[in-house]
Amino acid sequence: MGSSVLEPRQLHRRDNSFACRDSIGFALVVANSSCACPPVRRCCDIDSGFLVRSFGHSSALRLGSNRPEPDTLKIHVENEFSSPMYKLGHLENGNWVEHIYPAIFDVSEPTEEMQRLVAGVPNGNPTVFRKLVESLTPPYYVLYVLHTPRGDEPAGRYQSPAINAVDFRKFMMGFSSYLASDARFDIWAYSSTESATIVWDRHNQIFGYGPLPRFALTLEELGFTRGRVEVPVPHEHHYRNEFDSDAARVLQALDWSYSPLREEDEQ
Repeated sequence: MGSSVLEPRQLHRRDNSFACRDSIGFALVVANSSCACPPVRRCCDIDSGFLVRSFGHSSALRLGSNRPEPDTLKIHVENEFSSPMYKLGHLENGNWVEHIYPAIFDVSEPTEEMQRLVAGVPNGNPTVFRKLVESLTPPYYVLYVLHTPRGDEPAGRYQSPAINAVDFRKFMMGFSSYLASDARFDIWAYSSTESATIVWDRHNQIFGYGPLPRFALTLEELGFTRGRVEVPVPHEHHYRNEFDSDAARVLQALDWSYSPLREEDEQ
């Protein structure tokens, strides 16, 4: 995929990249905000400043099942997309719990090199990413960045062919629980018509590049307000064995083109 339509080196820079790696079914906890992450096989190294926490298998969620995806977010009232399965956690009163971002977003200053919108994804709700992408003109190119595989799927960048709005929505609805609850990937969508990109990363943050006023209006219609989005420190990522089947099915869902991970993709 040397001629990829997506150029993340130019588009996407993580300001708070607590990038960590674990491929053996554990939650990996970041202990400080200026970490230099160890390789995957050294994630248990106590001197590295990381803690690896195991988590139990839950039989409450069947493989491939999907939670309902509400079109209207009532984030400040109740968690409509709440589940014991989540991709990002933080420490609260000595206990590790799901980190739920408030429904807020921010837009960088116009003087910056590349202006962008940043939003948290409350409860990992896929509606946020889907609605932002659907605010753009199709067709879309999807980039699925599998940075932390748990099974036989090779790590790498999987780019879809151009897909229409109907197929994009089918993909999102078909894998909504996996997308919401597992941190082994980042996912991008690109509109070539508008040269606009939406990124949903492993920290449940969304980055938008393109028509920022339209993105802001879309989020406001979902109940978002302006505010500063911050990744919790320390935090944990979950790579869940419950979703190994879904992860395998994702690679069969579209006619992906494969290329290796880039340096900035690595955990």
